[in-house]
Amino acid sequence: MPEKYYEKSLRLRTLAVLLFSLLVTAASIFAYKSHMTLLLEEALLDYLQRRAPQNYPTESPIVLVSIEDLSFQKWPWPKLDFALILQALRSVYPQVVAFDVPFQRLDAYNPDFDKMFIKSLQRMRSVILPATALTERGLDQELTNLITIPYRGTIDSIDTYHSALWPHEKFADHVSVGFSNTSPSFNNTIRRLPLIFRWKHKIAPSWALLAYAEYLNADLFKSEVIPGKAIILRNDKREFIEEIPIDPQGHLILRYYPLEAHIKKHEFNDIILASESPNPEEIAGVDFPKLRKKLLVIARMTPSIYEPIDTPYQNNAAPVLPHLMGLHNLFHKSYIKSPSLTVLSVILFLLSFVSIALPFTFGNFRGGLYFIPLLVTEVATSILIFNLANIWLPTILIMTTMILSWLGGSILNFTFAKRKLSNQLDLFEANA
Repeated sequence: MPEKYYEKSLRLRTLAVLLFSLLVTAASIFAYKSHMTLLLEEALLDYLQRRAPQNYPTESPIVLVSIEDLSFQKWPWPKLDFALILQALRSVYPQVVAFDVPFQRLDAYNPDFDKMFIKSLQRMRSVILPATALTERGLDQELTNLITIPYRGTIDSIDTYHSALWPHEKFADHVSVGFSNTSPSFNNTIRRLPLIFRWKHKIAPSWALLAYAEYLNADLFKSEVIPGKAIILRNDKREFIEEIPIDPQGHLILRYYPLEAHIKKHEFNDIILASESPNPEEIAGVDFPKLRKKLLVIARMTPSIYEPIDTPYQNNAAPVLPHLMGLHNLFHKSYIKSPSLTVLSVILFLLSFVSIALPFTFGNFRGGLYFIPLLVTEVATSILIFNLANIWLPTILIMTTMILSWLGGSILNFTFAKRKLSNQLDLFEANA
């Protein structure tokens, strides 16, 4: 009778621990998928970047051409000005020219300016224009010259966009176009830069990723995205170039640094003025030979915005600065891997150890035998849920922690059983 009661009690305990383990697994995945771990992760990122800054080399392939003086001409400027800047840069042979200026509309001043701008676009090696992705549905919109990247796995964790503010088709026909949205965090600061966007059922590159890929001569149509892991860049012969780590939402975690010490800047009008002068360095301080084979970013910003900011994440930056920071991180391979997986793994390890080792503390070997189905059930459930969530790394981590916990519980059970047997032998010898 006591033996049957003990077995029934052990089964109930095992069932209770099974339910507890499943709840822990489901709660952990919910916390990860709902970004609850980001609060702890972002505080950790802020602390680490302030305590352990990284020094970049001063030489950078990025050059900023800033549009600052808007006093003499109403914005938006006519396309003639942008045609002139491209003509001025043509003799420099830049690797890529990336505009962070919208071109959704044709010229409001003179249609001939559009023709001049298009002709200047055709003469450049590589020009990139920005677009803005929108979530609004109901628009049957076809995007001219949309670049897509093949992907492996599911893309459910990436935000879906159904419409866009796209450059006019007359301009988009002659350039590459990338999405330039940023992704502010909870307190309206920018710690991550989206590198990929989900356009309906396709994956499209961001403005920054497209500029970086074209600078490296990568072919995005032959590259690959693995959500939650990496973007694998390849050339037109499918040869490997580089692997860029991304989080499950397709973001790059930014490592912030004052850009004025690392990225050379020239004013828009100075470039045009220097191109018409026999001594450009003396007039505008522009050294044209140093612009050769560079990534030139043309963006609108005010002079004060470019000054050093008080904290790395203070939200007073011009829209182009997160993209410049992301490009700088990409060129210098300054990648930060998301610590939320580590935090989640530690929590799962502690909770799974408690839940798995609990039945063994009763000091009966059959407790371990009864617990084998529990281990198999929880591992199988974790694989199923994590596979649906497309997070393979935590799947491996939770399986490893469960197996280690089960082994730890087995050792604990063996120790208790051995001690109990030793006590019984001592009692038997004392009674004898």
